[in-house]
Amino acid sequence: MISPASSVTEGEELSLSVGVAESVRDILHYRSCNQREEKERESIWKRIENS
Repeated sequence: MISPASSVTEGEELSLSVGVAESVRDILHYRSCNQREEKERESIWKRIENS
């Protein structure tokens, strides 16, 4: 039989890991957006230099 204390802890651990997964996803999304912006900036600078 599972005691209430352990089931609460499992639920907390689950929500914690979900929160961590979401923040990791946000960080990766933020990084990929930054990389895209940097590439666009570089191509703009190259266009300016070439013109």
